[in-house]
Amino acid sequence: MQAINFQEIIRLLGPNAGNGLIWNIFIYIIFFLTLITLLLQGDKALLTTIIAASSLLLCVIDKLVIFQPREFGTMIIHCGMFLFPALIAGMTKDPKSRPPAIFAAIIGAVYFFLFWFLLQR
Repeated sequence: MQAINFQEIIRLLGPNAGNGLIWNIFIYIIFFLTLITLLLQGDKALLTTIIAASSLLLCVIDKLVIFQPREFGTMIIHCGMFLFPALIAGMTKDPKSRPPAIFAAIIGAVYFFLFWFLLQR
């Protein structure tokens, strides 16, 4: 088992690591829109909060490049980054958190399909 190197983790979370700058920008936009959605959730919205936190976790996992770009796990992560904000937009009862969730879902869909078309095919 490899030792965890925190310097490598910090380097991978930076904007110039991973697959390319355009893909990193997509991940950052999805992450921050989902974070805004998470912060705008009401006090009693536990399920949508958990789904938003899962989407944030998927963004971090994708940014750390745990799976290679052509692996099935990468496609599943990108599906979650696209579908979880869409689920939040449909399930939330708070109208303030709906627009950032919709924008995150749209950008996640663009990211998912562009990444699939250009790198995974």
